[in-house]
Amino acid sequence: MGTPRIVAIGTAVPRPRFDQAQLLALAGYEDPVRQRFFLRSGIEDRHLYMDAEHPRADEDVDYLQAGELEKARERLAKLQRLCPSGCPEYDDLKKAIGAYQSAQKKS
Repeated sequence: MGTPRIVAIGTAVPRPRFDQAQLLALAGYEDPVRQRFFLRSGIEDRHLYMDAEHPRADEDVDYLQAGELEKARERLAKLQRLCPSGCPEYDDLKKAIGAYQSAQKKS
């Protein structure tokens, strides 16, 4: 058996392309610190596996874990505007808020 060698190198870039302003809008980052971070990063475009019609809401559960129910509700309202026909992220966050409120009532 011979010495292993590299015979090819390839790169896979997802087709969806977003500029920083689009990502800010989709992610729901409205605070000035995060906006500056994105807009001053020097990155013009990002290629991500992300559906603009169904933005993810991962950070909202973090809001609930931190006890910031109002911020989670704000994000839920934003998701409702972004997904007027409904999306799984909206449904998931709405359920998480309901579960959080139930747990708060029991404690």
